[in-house]
Amino acid sequence: MPSTAIYYFSGTGNTLHVARELGQRLPDAQLIAVARLLSQDRIHVQGEVVGLVFPLHGMTVPITIRWFLKKADLGVAPYLFVVVTYAGSASWAAH
Repeated sequence: MPSTAIYYFSGTGNTLHVARELGQRLPDAQLIAVARLLSQDRIHVQGEVVGLVFPLHGMTVPITIRWFLKKADLGVAPYLFVVVTYAGSASWAAH
């Protein structure tokens, strides 16, 4: 099990770039594409630290991330962080 698991969703590649940069700076980090997990009924997250990196869509959380959150068991992660990317505007997506 990696010490840090970064679950990411990226449409154009910009958020993937951010996830990769984070992965290089965090010890023993593993990047996991959210889109590849959605066919599972339950998603068992791994890692002592779990990150979620995604772009802002229409000033809110993308539907892909909403589906992921419904299926993911995040209760096992002692530390969780979220990074939301957008072209220069703040929002309430992480609330």
